[in-house]
Amino acid sequence: MLKPTPLKRVLFFIITDIIISVLAIYFAYALRFNFNIPESYYSQIPFLFILVIVVNLGSFYLFHTYNIVWRFFSLYEAIRIVKAIILTYFIVFIYYVTIDNTIPRSVIILSSILSILGFVYLRFMKRIFSTKNKDNATNTIIIGVSDYINTIVKKDNYHIINILDDDISLKNTTISGIKIVPLQELESIVETFGIKTIIVSKEIESSIMNNIFTISSIHRCEIKKIDITSSVNIQNISIEDLLLRKPKDINKTKIKEFIQNKTILITGAGGSIGSEIVRQCITYKATRIILVDMSEFNLYSIVEDIKKINYSNYVPLLMSVNSNELNHTFENENIDVVIHAAAYKHVNLVEDNINSAIINNILGTKSIIDKSIKAKIANIVLISTDKAIRPTSIMGATKRVCELYARSINSKDSHIVSVRFGNVIGSSGSVIPKFKQQIENNENLTVTDENVTRYFMLIKEACELVLQASSIGKGKEIFILDMGKSIKISDLAKKMISISGKTHIGIDYIGLQKGEKLYEELLFDENDEKTEFASIIIAKEKLYDFNKLDSQISQLVCTNNVNEQKEKLWEIINERLG
Repeated sequence: MLKPTPLKRVLFFIITDIIISVLAIYFAYALRFNFNIPESYYSQIPFLFILVIVVNLGSFYLFHTYNIVWRFFSLYEAIRIVKAIILTYFIVFIYYVTIDNTIPRSVIILSSILSILGFVYLRFMKRIFSTKNKDNATNTIIIGVSDYINTIVKKDNYHIINILDDDISLKNTTISGIKIVPLQELESIVETFGIKTIIVSKEIESSIMNNIFTISSIHRCEIKKIDITSSVNIQNISIEDLLLRKPKDINKTKIKEFIQNKTILITGAGGSIGSEIVRQCITYKATRIILVDMSEFNLYSIVEDIKKINYSNYVPLLMSVNSNELNHTFENENIDVVIHAAAYKHVNLVEDNINSAIINNILGTKSIIDKSIKAKIANIVLISTDKAIRPTSIMGATKRVCELYARSINSKDSHIVSVRFGNVIGSSGSVIPKFKQQIENNENLTVTDENVTRYFMLIKEACELVLQASSIGKGKEIFILDMGKSIKISDLAKKMISISGKTHIGIDYIGLQKGEKLYEELLFDENDEKTEFASIIIAKEKLYDFNKLDSQISQLVCTNNVNEQKEKLWEIINERLG
C-alpha cells in the first residue's frame, strides 16, 4: 500500500493541491479583512474555491507539473508551477473583469501568492527532509564544478562536505549551500572529515586524476565519476581515466581540410585503429569511404557501426591487401587518400608466424603503396609503431621495412608519410583488455617483467593526431606522435587491481617473451625535427637505397625457410642501424 507509484503520486498532489488552494483563498480573504470577513463575502467563497481548483488542475496538467518526481524537485520545476498558477489567476482575473467584479482584487493577488508559496513549499519538503536526514550517508567530496553537481547533491546516500575546484572565479562561493575550496586542500579534507567517497564531476587531466587516486588509495576511499554517455550516472572510475591525456594542439580545422569531400580508402578498416579512423573520416565529412579488411567479423562490425550513424556512402571490401581484386578499386574509384592500417601486430604470434608477417605486413604494404602511386593518389598514410625503432621482434622488423619502403620509393606525385606511435588503450593488442579479463576471472595478472614500460594513448586522440600529421605531410616523413611518459606495466596492473576492489588478486611475473623489449622508444635521435604541433615530431633519417631495398625484399620473399627469412630481414634492419 505504501509503495510509491506514478498514480499514487498524482493523486497525492491533486488532493494536497486542492487543500492548499482552499486554504490560500480563505487566508487571502482573512488577510484582506483583518481576519474579520464580512458575511456578504461568504457566499462567493465556495464558487471561487471551485473556479480556482478546476482552472488550477487544468493549468497543472498543461504544464505537466504532476509528472515531477518529488525527490528531484528543483528550481526548474518550481518555475513551471509558478507559470501554471499565474495562468490560473489570469483566468480568474478575466472572470472578475468580465463577469463578477465583486471579488476583491487584493484577494486574487494574495491568493495567487499564497498558492505559489504553498505549492512550492510542499514539493520542496521532500528535498528539505532528505537533506536533514543524511545521518547514514557517506561523507563525500566532489571534484570539479559542472552542470551535474545537483544530481549528486540530490542523492540520499552522499553527504557532500565540500566541492573542490581550482577555478579562481569560484573561490569563496557555494553551490546548494556547499562551499567550493581549492583542489590542493584535497588530502586535508579527506583526513579531517573521514571522506569515504570522491566523485569526479567533469573530465580532468590524468596527472590530477592520478594524484586523486594516490590520496584515495592511502586513505581507503573510493573514487567515482559522473558518466553522461546515455544518462547522468555515478559509476566507478576506469584505468582509462588514469591514463587519459588529451593533446592540447589537435587542430580540427586542419584535419577537416584533409578529409572533407574526399574519397578515403582505409585498409584494416575493421581493426582497432582502422575502425576509429573510419568514424573520424565520417565525423570530418569524407564524401566516400572504402573499407578493406580480410576479417569478416571485423568488417561486419564496422559496417554495423556505420549504419547506426546513418552514413551510406561506403564500400565494404572483404579481401586481403595483397588481393589482385583491389586493382579494380584503385583503377575505378577516384581515391584521394589511402590510409594503410592493416597489419599483423601481436608480437608473440608474429614471432611464430614469420612467413605470414612478411606476406601481410611487408608485401601488403608494398602492394598498397605501389597501387596508390600507379593510381596517382595524392596522399598515402602508413600506420607504423614504436616497435619499428631498433626492432627486437619480427613484428617490429617488418614494420621497419615498411617505413623504409615508404621513404625510399619514388612516389612521383603522391605524398607518402608514416605515422609512428605506441600502444593505444583498448586496442585488440593492448594489455589492458587482457588484465580486465583476468580480473573478471579472478586470476592473477601476468606481467612479463617488473620494470617493463610502455607508452599509451587513447585510440580517439591517436587517430586524430594521425590525420593531423598526415595533413601537414609533404612526403617521405616519418611522423612520431608524442605519447607522453612511458608507464610501468606493473604499476598499471596494481592500479587496475585497486580500482576493481579485488585486492586478493596478485601479479605473476612471467619473464619477457620472445621478441619483446623491456621498454619501447619513439625516437632515433634527440635532434629530430619539430613541427608546428608539439604532439607531432618528424624523425630525421637518411634515405635508403630503393633498388637495393627492393632487391632485398624480393630475396626475402623468395625463401620459405624461417632461418633464412630471419637472416634476410635482419640484414635489412641491421644495415640501417649501422
